[in-house]
Amino acid sequence: MLVMLWVSRLVVRGVRMERLFGTALAIFVVRFFLLAAVNNLWVILAGQVLLSVGFGLQVRVHTQYLSQITPEGYQGTAILLCASVASGLGAMLGNYCGGEMIEQMGTQPYLYLCAAVLLVGFLLFLPTVLSVRRQEKEEAARFLLRQLEEERP
Repeated sequence: MLVMLWVSRLVVRGVRMERLFGTALAIFVVRFFLLAAVNNLWVILAGQVLLSVGFGLQVRVHTQYLSQITPEGYQGTAILLCASVASGLGAMLGNYCGGEMIEQMGTQPYLYLCAAVLLVGFLLFLPTVLSVRRQEKEEAARFLLRQLEEERP
Protein backbone atom coordinates (compact mmCIF):
# COMPACT_ATOMS: atom_id res chain seq x y z
CA MET A 1 0.00 0.00 0.00
CA LEU A 2 2.83 2.38 0.83
CA VAL A 3 4.41 1.69 -2.55
CA MET A 4 1.17 2.52 -4.36
CA LEU A 5 0.94 5.82 -2.47
CA TRP A 6 4.55 6.61 -3.34
CA VAL A 7 3.97 5.71 -7.00
CA SER A 8 0.88 7.91 -7.03
CA ARG A 9 3.05 10.83 -5.97
CA LEU A 10 5.50 10.01 -8.76
CA VAL A 11 2.70 9.90 -11.34
CA VAL A 12 1.37 13.27 -10.13
CA ARG A 13 4.88 14.71 -10.42
CA GLY A 14 5.05 13.59 -14.05
CA VAL A 15 7.06 10.38 -13.96
CA ARG A 16 5.94 8.42 -17.00
CA MET A 17 4.06 5.17 -16.56
CA GLU A 18 6.30 3.38 -19.03
CA ARG A 19 9.29 4.04 -16.80
CA LEU A 20 7.43 2.83 -13.70
CA PHE A 21 6.21 -0.32 -15.46
CA GLY A 22 9.72 -1.06 -16.75
CA THR A 23 10.99 -0.68 -13.18
CA ALA A 24 8.34 -3.13 -11.95
CA LEU A 25 9.38 -5.67 -14.61
CA ALA A 26 13.04 -5.30 -13.65
CA ILE A 27 12.18 -5.81 -9.98
CA PHE A 28 10.28 -9.01 -10.79
CA VAL A 29 13.22 -10.32 -12.85
CA VAL A 30 15.67 -9.67 -9.99
CA ARG A 31 13.27 -11.26 -7.50
CA PHE A 32 12.94 -14.52 -9.41
CA PHE A 33 16.68 -14.78 -10.07
CA LEU A 34 17.35 -14.19 -6.36
CA LEU A 35 14.86 -16.82 -5.28
CA ALA A 36 16.22 -19.33 -7.78
CA ALA A 37 19.90 -18.75 -7.09
CA VAL A 38 20.06 -18.48 -3.32
CA ASN A 39 18.58 -20.74 -0.65
CA ASN A 40 18.69 -18.42 2.34
CA LEU A 41 15.90 -17.08 4.56
CA TRP A 42 17.08 -13.47 4.27
CA VAL A 43 17.14 -13.68 0.48
CA ILE A 44 13.63 -15.13 0.51
CA LEU A 45 12.49 -12.25 2.70
CA ALA A 46 14.20 -9.77 0.37
CA GLY A 47 12.43 -11.48 -2.52
CA GLN A 48 9.10 -10.94 -0.81
CA VAL A 49 9.90 -7.26 -0.28
CA LEU A 50 10.75 -7.00 -3.98
CA LEU A 51 7.44 -8.70 -4.79
CA SER A 52 5.59 -6.09 -2.74
CA VAL A 53 7.40 -3.18 -4.40
CA GLY A 54 6.98 -4.59 -7.90
CA PHE A 55 3.33 -5.41 -7.32
CA GLY A 56 2.66 -1.93 -5.91
CA LEU A 57 4.25 -0.37 -8.98
CA GLN A 58 2.40 -2.64 -11.38
CA VAL A 59 -1.05 -2.21 -9.84
CA ARG A 60 -0.77 1.58 -9.71
CA VAL A 61 0.48 1.83 -13.29
CA HIS A 62 -2.26 -0.47 -14.61
CA THR A 63 -4.93 1.50 -12.77
CA GLN A 64 -3.61 4.81 -14.13
CA TYR A 65 -3.31 3.43 -17.66
CA LEU A 66 -6.84 2.02 -17.62
CA SER A 67 -8.26 5.30 -16.38
CA GLN A 68 -6.52 7.13 -19.25
CA ILE A 69 -7.63 4.83 -22.09
CA THR A 70 -11.20 4.19 -20.91
CA PRO A 71 -14.01 6.61 -21.80
CA GLU A 72 -15.37 8.84 -19.05
CA GLY A 73 -17.98 7.04 -17.00
CA TYR A 74 -16.59 3.55 -17.66
CA GLN A 75 -13.29 3.88 -15.84
CA GLY A 76 -14.44 2.25 -12.61
CA THR A 77 -15.94 -0.66 -14.53
CA ALA A 78 -12.76 -1.17 -16.56
CA ILE A 79 -10.55 -1.11 -13.47
CA LEU A 80 -12.87 -3.49 -11.61
CA LEU A 81 -13.03 -5.89 -14.56
CA CYS A 82 -9.25 -5.88 -14.98
CA ALA A 83 -8.64 -6.41 -11.26
CA SER A 84 -11.24 -9.19 -11.12
CA VAL A 85 -9.81 -11.06 -14.08
CA ALA A 86 -6.22 -10.65 -12.86
CA SER A 87 -6.98 -11.55 -9.24
CA GLY A 88 -9.53 -14.25 -9.92
CA LEU A 89 -8.85 -16.01 -13.18
CA GLY A 90 -5.19 -15.04 -13.40
CA ALA A 91 -4.36 -16.13 -9.86
CA MET A 92 -6.30 -19.37 -10.20
CA LEU A 93 -4.72 -20.38 -13.51
CA GLY A 94 -1.31 -19.11 -12.46
CA ASN A 95 -1.32 -21.10 -9.24
CA TYR A 96 -2.57 -24.23 -10.96
CA CYS A 97 -0.12 -24.06 -13.88
CA GLY A 98 2.75 -23.02 -11.60
CA GLY A 99 2.07 -25.95 -9.29
CA GLU A 100 2.00 -28.38 -12.20
CA MET A 101 5.24 -26.97 -13.57
CA ILE A 102 6.95 -27.20 -10.17
CA GLU A 103 5.88 -30.85 -9.89
CA GLN A 104 7.26 -31.59 -13.35
CA MET A 105 10.51 -29.64 -13.28
CA GLY A 106 11.23 -28.74 -9.66
CA THR A 107 11.21 -25.43 -7.84
CA GLN A 108 14.59 -24.03 -8.85
CA PRO A 109 14.22 -24.63 -12.62
CA TYR A 110 10.70 -23.20 -12.42
CA LEU A 111 11.99 -20.02 -10.77
CA TYR A 112 14.72 -19.68 -13.41
CA LEU A 113 12.10 -20.16 -16.13
CA CYS A 114 9.90 -17.45 -14.58
CA ALA A 115 12.91 -15.13 -14.38
CA ALA A 116 13.80 -15.83 -18.00
CA VAL A 117 10.25 -15.16 -19.22
CA LEU A 118 10.14 -11.91 -17.26
CA LEU A 119 13.57 -10.95 -18.59
CA VAL A 120 12.34 -11.44 -22.15
CA GLY A 121 9.31 -9.28 -21.35
CA PHE A 122 11.56 -6.61 -19.85
CA LEU A 123 13.88 -6.65 -22.87
CA LEU A 124 10.92 -6.36 -25.23
CA PHE A 125 9.59 -3.41 -23.22
CA LEU A 126 12.99 -1.72 -22.81
CA PRO A 127 12.87 0.19 -26.14
CA THR A 128 9.63 1.81 -24.98
CA VAL A 129 11.25 2.90 -21.72
CA LEU A 130 14.28 4.27 -23.55
CA SER A 131 12.14 6.17 -26.08
CA VAL A 132 10.19 7.73 -23.21
CA ARG A 133 13.45 8.81 -21.62
CA ARG A 134 14.53 10.39 -24.90
CA GLN A 135 11.15 12.17 -25.15
CA GLU A 136 11.51 13.48 -21.60
CA LYS A 137 14.95 14.91 -22.40
CA GLU A 138 13.62 16.56 -25.57
CA GLU A 139 10.66 18.03 -23.67
CA ALA A 140 13.01 19.37 -20.99
CA ALA A 141 15.25 20.93 -23.63
CA ARG A 142 12.25 22.57 -25.36
CA PHE A 143 11.03 23.88 -22.00
CA LEU A 144 14.44 25.40 -21.22
CA LEU A 145 14.62 27.00 -24.66
CA ARG A 146 11.17 28.55 -24.17
CA GLN A 147 12.24 29.88 -20.79
CA LEU A 148 15.36 31.42 -22.28
CA GLU A 149 13.38 33.00 -25.12
CA GLU A 150 10.87 34.49 -22.68
CA GLU A 151 13.65 36.03 -20.57
CA ARG A 152 15.23 37.84 -23.51
CA PRO A 153 14.20 41.52 -23.80
